Amino acid sequence: MANEPSPRRTAQRRERGDLSGISNECGKCAGHPKILTPPSPRAHRPFLADHKSAQGHPSGELMSSTGLPPFDPIASPADLLGAQVRRTPEAVAVIDGERRLTYRELDSAVDALAGRLAGAGVRAETLVGVCLPRSADLVVTLLAVLRAGGAYVPLDPAYPQDRLELVIGDAQAPVVVTDRAHEHLLAGAGATLLHTDGDSPAAPLAPAAHTADALAYVLYTSGSTGRPKGVAVTCGGVNAMLRWAAGTYSAADVAGVLFGTSVCFDISVYELFFPLAVGGAVVVAENVLALPELPARDAVTLVNTVPSAMAALLRGAGLPGGGGLPGGVRVVNLAGEALPRHLADQVYAQPQVERLYNLYGPTEDTVYSTWSLVGRDERGEPVIGRPLTGTTGHVLDERQSAVPDGGIGELYLAGEGLARGYHGRPDLTTERFVTVGGERCYRTGDLVRRLPDGNLEYHGRVDHQVKVRGFRVELGEIEAVLAAHPAVEAAAAVVQQDEAGDYLAAFVQPGPGAAEPTAAELRAHCAAALPGYMVPLAVGVLARLPLTPNGKTDRKALPPVARSRGGAELFVAPRTPVETRIAELWRGLLGVPEVGVHDVFLDLGGHSLLAAGLLARIEREYGTRVPLDPGEQ
Repeated sequence: MANEPSPRRTAQRRERGDLSGISNECGKCAGHPKILTPPSPRAHRPFLADHKSAQGHPSGELMSSTGLPPFDPIASPADLLGAQVRRTPEAVAVIDGERRLTYRELDSAVDALAGRLAGAGVRAETLVGVCLPRSADLVVTLLAVLRAGGAYVPLDPAYPQDRLELVIGDAQAPVVVTDRAHEHLLAGAGATLLHTDGDSPAAPLAPAAHTADALAYVLYTSGSTGRPKGVAVTCGGVNAMLRWAAGTYSAADVAGVLFGTSVCFDISVYELFFPLAVGGAVVVAENVLALPELPARDAVTLVNTVPSAMAALLRGAGLPGGGGLPGGVRVVNLAGEALPRHLADQVYAQPQVERLYNLYGPTEDTVYSTWSLVGRDERGEPVIGRPLTGTTGHVLDERQSAVPDGGIGELYLAGEGLARGYHGRPDLTTERFVTVGGERCYRTGDLVRRLPDGNLEYHGRVDHQVKVRGFRVELGEIEAVLAAHPAVEAAAAVVQQDEAGDYLAAFVQPGPGAAEPTAAELRAHCAAALPGYMVPLAVGVLARLPLTPNGKTDRKALPPVARSRGGAELFVAPRTPVETRIAELWRGLLGVPEVGVHDVFLDLGGHSLLAAGLLARIEREYGTRVPLDPGEQ
């Protein structure tokens, strides 16, 4: 580092996320901080929620035992906001950095944008794309779409442009709300763009005529054929989840709910709409790892996230200067991944935490389906619990017959939370939403065991679907993208494990006469078509993929393949105090034994969520803002 690198080389290092590039930027500014500007039949026995809860919450208005207000059972989230405005107009509804919106101000902003959406032709059931970063404007926009009668299609600005265009095209969304910083991502989408700060003409809103079956959102998840599928969720499904929540959490619990989850992940629905339905505040953050540095961190009382993110946040608590949960956090919800006992113990080691909930649910059953209050002194792995009020389920075998208690079977869900199905995919809807004993059910593909006390244990999948940081990943979608590479004849994707944890790995079989593609080339090919969390961290090239006797890929016979170190075959230890400090931060966040100056953050298991937390720490310690390259998210 004795020679000053060229601006071009520094930019290349920043884009790759290697340690030497980042530490060089920090080192140049150490001692004289400055901010760098970033680039612009009833024989099937159901399991039920406990008897008292099920009897206490009939269909109709719910008066929760927690003291929260009653709900109209067919109201949309925007209707529930309007009701809360009448109760607490001057209470703070949204906190976004230094910006605060009262319920009255939020409602006014929602009305104004809803009028502009109506002026752009949004009516009942119109699908509206929303491509915005997490912000108060995003909260306003989602509610405005619902108030205008439409349904939102979340679009993460961090996703590849091809992916965004694919989703917009599949949804056939005629309007997309965005801002000027992200409109370039939507240039080829063929939709009308509506800017949050624009002055397009408004139109009167049609009188609200919501029914429980009115569409609330269409959320796209990974598809096994390589084509993502849109899950069409109703306002009635959202309302059912919110009514359960109102009977479970107190007003003090939801005084400040962290909104740190991508709107492309459905647990964000809880973070956004539950507090606003009951008088709490939504506290906006770039992601959950930004919590220790958040100006309004002391206002946060509930954190709702995935176990892997919570583990990273708590690991940060052991580093000098930050991490962990602020003193006001009294409730933690963990969902989207298996919750290991050691992580539950780490959460309860935070003395201010009063309750930890383990939550389970597919997107097709509106956010959460089962819940369990994890005891502070319990032993053994946490169960996924019992169903929410209004949800029932069956544990069935391959003939859709009931499995005796203690046996493992596939979980089928039924009740108020079920989605309509898959947008524009009647064949897939018929395949996954089935009738069992006269009851419409969703086949989850998840294997469970019912315990004698009625709780459920999770026992994996019946297919090749996995979870990565809470996001559903169909390994077949990764394989389809790899197989589309001109040099690849066949591909297989798996989850492998090393000392840093689980990671996605892929293997390819080159086509006849094709030049062998490099791992870097194949990862770049994936990154151009898939969200960052679906890009394999390791890629191996095999002369032939192993096959089972019936000719299918034998995933169990695939060899281990190490994570890439970004082409840095020679380990070079940190050489300066800045490099040493940043390597220490990386080791703490990633749980790896060593970090060299040429290592790449993403290749060691990092991702955009961890990277944002890391860069916030760097900015605090060195006064230097290192931009997070959107292409690396």
